[in-house]
Amino acid sequence: MQIAAIALALSLALVPRRDDLVGLAAACAAVIIATQLGIDHWFYLYIPWFFGLVMLALLGRFSVPVAPALVAASSPARSNRPAVAVSSG
Repeated sequence: MQIAAIALALSLALVPRRDDLVGLAAACAAVIIATQLGIDHWFYLYIPWFFGLVMLALLGRFSVPVAPALVAASSPARSNRPAVAVSSG
């Protein structure tokens, strides 16, 4: 089982199915769960290790994808008032 978990991790690293945060969370959760399946003694306190990633993967697919905002190049800052030289004497 440990060899299968390593093969899963390598295959997900080389050929990801999704290139976003949701896909990364799902892949990481799958690798952690596969690794935990191969251990001799499983304890229920191991659930928090993958629970956050599973919730991110499950609930993240319902979120609206955010398009990157295009920022227009601003013109150089210029003052309408002419600059006045101040002398001390």
